[in-house]
Amino acid sequence: MSGRILYELQFRNVDITKGVNTHVAENLVYCSYYSTGEGAGQSRGYRITALELYESLDKDEKYNTYFTAPCFSNIRTVWTSFSDEVPEVTANTYLFDHPISFLTTTKTRYGITSRDLLIATPSQLISLPKRLLDPRRPILPKGGKVTSVQKEEGLVAYDPVIPDERKWTISHMNEVLGIRYVGTTTALLESTSLVFAAGLDLFWTRVAPSGTFDVLSEGFSKVQLLATMGALAIGLAVVRPIVQRKVLKQRWGAE
Repeated sequence: MSGRILYELQFRNVDITKGVNTHVAENLVYCSYYSTGEGAGQSRGYRITALELYESLDKDEKYNTYFTAPCFSNIRTVWTSFSDEVPEVTANTYLFDHPISFLTTTKTRYGITSRDLLIATPSQLISLPKRLLDPRRPILPKGGKVTSVQKEEGLVAYDPVIPDERKWTISHMNEVLGIRYVGTTTALLESTSLVFAAGLDLFWTRVAPSGTFDVLSEGFSKVQLLATMGALAIGLAVVRPIVQRKVLKQRWGAE
């Protein structure tokens, strides 16, 4: 660690008595704070700023990698805090309706699954999809549409307000009061992250940020699968001798 400042962002008109929270996950940095709305064109309320750090944002460059990327043979450079290069940063700020007491992200066994942002409010635990807070969400003119390339990357048009969707409240109808800490850990399934919240109450749950892609659905018919496998085995047992006799006759004919 060199202690050198790589990127600096200054927030104005912030009420620090309402709490400032930060969280770093790989090349992503999240920060939440309360704006007093004293600036021109500003409004009071909680905000979440998401920053993403890259080696380069140049689309024409062969390698556009995270600045925290490990040293693979095909990576053009090995980024360190001692180098002269500094990471390129893209950032967006979003408005959030509820007070925020803690920030963290989900964690999975191999890191393949998307990292959702977990937010502790005074009485609930909320999981926001990463794509909703993606700093690369394009700011489009009125009537503009995202490009096909942006769609392939899962990007949607920038909207400064985070919707208050009940489906993202992972504490469901339960009130979890006075949350001071939220911890996450991995499960045996790559799709699943275990979440534990502690405060006046204790709460534990599991989430699947990218869906349960490694779990069979409840409507999956195991009987039908076994019947299909049995039919294939019987068909193979019947057809194999026929094919073997046919091949043997062809060989005798060739001789």
